[in-house]
Amino acid sequence: VRWEVPGFEFTSIQVNKDYAAALHVDKNDAGNSIIIGLGDYSGGELWVDDGSCSGHCLDVRDTWHRLEGHTPHEVMPFKGRRYTLVYFTRERGGDIGADTTSRMTRRLRDLGFQLPSEVPLTASYPPADERMAAGQKRVHKFTARAGKLGGPRRLKLMLRPRPCNKEADEDEDALRLSVDPNAPIKALMEAVKHMKSFTTVEASEPCLWVDGFRLLPWDTPGTLGLTSGMILHVAA
Repeated sequence: VRWEVPGFEFTSIQVNKDYAAALHVDKNDAGNSIIIGLGDYSGGELWVDDGSCSGHCLDVRDTWHRLEGHTPHEVMPFKGRRYTLVYFTRERGGDIGADTTSRMTRRLRDLGFQLPSEVPLTASYPPADERMAAGQKRVHKFTARAGKLGGPRRLKLMLRPRPCNKEADEDEDALRLSVDPNAPIKALMEAVKHMKSFTTVEASEPCLWVDGFRLLPWDTPGTLGLTSGMILHVAA
């Protein structure tokens, strides 16, 4: 942590395994926490109430994120083995680093803990039940919107036969899809075979192209940097 999140101070580390935390607020934390997800899994984003109408999701997989635990947050559904590490400071004992002569302080620092010398400031919040009620409404709005798009953080792509019908409307031959950014292109190719919209594509193994480049079966939309709204062409 001292190299990946330099300067972050903490007194405690929480290790979670396959923990699908329901909507909640942390009660004993002081200041911000940091979190990272590890393991072979898909999904598992962390929804956070940021005060907007529907909040937002943090993709914590292999990436550190700061989190204000006093705001409502919830783990989205996931598949696979999912670990998370949460580094935080407890309100009680949050100034443990101030006593440099303490045996516990010396031991924790020897283990690599970056201890705070004073309890971190925590913003003033409404009562927990009010925060939870507001968070419940926002996460419902988020999940309803994400459900229409196929799930959190999915990409909306357009597939079009190549060459397309120049005389038709430019979107007439296009098919809109919502895809998992971590799904291999091969899975998308298999789906194309069964789409009636592309029966004119006579290849037994259709190929996908974007901006003149052929996509390989083991590529994923995420690693290729594809974004919502992009057009993929289907051809032999």
